[in-house]
Amino acid sequence: MLLQILLFVILFSGCQSDSSSKSFHSYWDLLPDRYWIGPEYWANRLQDWQISKGKVECINTKLPKRTLQLLPRYLSGRSGSLHMQVTSGLSNPSTLKDVQVWSGFLIGAGSESMDYRRRALIHGTAGKGGGMIAAVNDKGIMFLIDNETGKELHSKSPPLTPGKSLPNQYLLTLELIPKGNQYKLIFTSSDPDSRVEILRLDTLIQIEDNLAGNLALICNRGKFWFKDWEIKGSKIRVVEDNSLGPVIGVQYTLSNRILKLTAQLPPISDSDDQTVDLQIRDGSSGEWNTIHTSQVMFPGYTARFKIPNWRDEIRHDYRIRYHITDAAGMRSPYYYHGVIVQDPKDKEELVLAAFTGNSNSHGNINRRKFDFTELLWFPHEDLTSSVAKHQPDMLFYSGDNVYEGRPTPPDFSSELNTGLDYLYKWYLFLWAHGDLTRNIPAVTIPDDHDVYHGNIWGASGINAPAKPADGIYPEHYNRFRGHWQQDQGGYKLSPELVNMIQHTQVSHLPDPFDPIPVKQNIEVYYCNINYGRISWAVLEDRKFKSAPGQIHPEYKIINGFSQIKGIDGRRLDSPDAQLLGERQLSFLRDWSADWQGVDMKVALSQSIFANLSTYPDTFLTDAQTPRLQALPLGVIPKDYSRAKDMDSNGWPQTGRNKAIDEIRKGFALMIGGDQHLGSVIHHG
Repeated sequence: MLLQILLFVILFSGCQSDSSSKSFHSYWDLLPDRYWIGPEYWANRLQDWQISKGKVECINTKLPKRTLQLLPRYLSGRSGSLHMQVTSGLSNPSTLKDVQVWSGFLIGAGSESMDYRRRALIHGTAGKGGGMIAAVNDKGIMFLIDNETGKELHSKSPPLTPGKSLPNQYLLTLELIPKGNQYKLIFTSSDPDSRVEILRLDTLIQIEDNLAGNLALICNRGKFWFKDWEIKGSKIRVVEDNSLGPVIGVQYTLSNRILKLTAQLPPISDSDDQTVDLQIRDGSSGEWNTIHTSQVMFPGYTARFKIPNWRDEIRHDYRIRYHITDAAGMRSPYYYHGVIVQDPKDKEELVLAAFTGNSNSHGNINRRKFDFTELLWFPHEDLTSSVAKHQPDMLFYSGDNVYEGRPTPPDFSSELNTGLDYLYKWYLFLWAHGDLTRNIPAVTIPDDHDVYHGNIWGASGINAPAKPADGIYPEHYNRFRGHWQQDQGGYKLSPELVNMIQHTQVSHLPDPFDPIPVKQNIEVYYCNINYGRISWAVLEDRKFKSAPGQIHPEYKIINGFSQIKGIDGRRLDSPDAQLLGERQLSFLRDWSADWQGVDMKVALSQSIFANLSTYPDTFLTDAQTPRLQALPLGVIPKDYSRAKDMDSNGWPQTGRNKAIDEIRKGFALMIGGDQHLGSVIHHG
């Protein structure tokens, strides 16, 4: 059996219709209260918008330029007209002083050549590809903003008589009318009941790239609500397939004739359907048969299926069925299609595509200026399309599938918001990789960034201490508070959030070898997959790993690096430090000895079992840890004093060697990730 590996490090649509006669009307008045706005929208961010009492509300009053992006329609680059209107109002004034509070439209976000999913992330700041904003503020002043430069283009104030108050809601209307090589833009605010015009802004604008791209509702630092959003015009391009949900994505595995599959849903409400069907198409009749119905699991909004006695010798077409309320107010079925492959046990060569580090952007969008055309890497369509051409038999995502700070900063404002913030970023992963994972078995495991750590030493699930013990370098703690906390071991998030994150990523894996939770009742998932006559061991090298601050408090650890200059990296080893822990070593002994039905063994882990990096963490200064010089090919460094990155699984050496001893008994190949390096290593 030959295993072919395609190793990738991620650093970084549907059918179109020109039938512009199809106008768009929102139908939030037919939907229950919930955070998910509907399949036609992408909210930036998930926790910043909600449906409440038949209206959609922006509920984040602190962050600027929240957008609700429309997916199935956008402004084309061709000449044509646009008519758009929405009723908007301010629920309560902003609590921030001296800030602009406004709501309105964002038009031409991105460009027609950008993937619609990339355009959907535009929010938060101005920058290249930012489009144009037409809005009205809390004082009734209307204005246009070039959202590429952030500069105000035009504004108009209401002609109010003394003692007359501004209306608390507006009907906002925006029209584009082509005039040669220009557009006439008409932006009005009216009384929503009488339709009497309050204010009108009328101007000519040049035909430029910012007139092609997404349409969105936008608000700035105020709790605004919207209802009755309507769009029509010949400049609109309709792409009905450009939607997301109610099934965001699917992952599955096959092992020992057992199918396990997880369907990911958005944050549905208690009033939405609570069951999801897995259907298989009969190869002879072509009919769809429901083989299992699953309850939606909260708080992660997953539907999980486990089907024993699976016929893995043949390929199956499947679909996930879920019922939602449509624009007519009817309960309609939605289908998400995919393929369950046959077990490739008769193939001489298997192809595995391995990924590590799914970064969606260069930095976060919350900058003063952000180039949306160059600095957004999501949805990685170049990468995923190239991988698909290799027709892999299996996918392996070794962790950092979510980066807590990209494309937006982490949200720790509340337990609820942190959970929604994670889902917002996890949905991006599924949106980007879903066309792979719906059709190919995938092993997906979380690493440090998935649980909102820079680095993590799980220390068997303890709660990461928030404050240092007496006498533990107070000046070091004050300067590097966040890093000190993670260096002491354990999880910073609550066990409920950690379990939710794990459920979304690993619940489609085979049942764990030993399901007993670790401390704080944090669940485990290490397991064995028998697929393609290869036995795959899925390891959790982060959960049980000892923390450097626990083992070597005297060395002043920051971010996994000892701050004592010149210390020999070999002196950092300790026989008391764990890597995989006794439970996983026991699992490996059992796994290495069991050759029933398999010809080869592969161990999958989060981090590689060595320190290969030639440069220390950029968080440290050159004075603290001098940068290592690149060495000629084949030369092994002798200066072990600099090889002291305890975030790598080169540390702890004793624990690492125990694990490799067990893995070598199975003659196993190892595949891991992290460390920002695509690596293939032969241990031993």
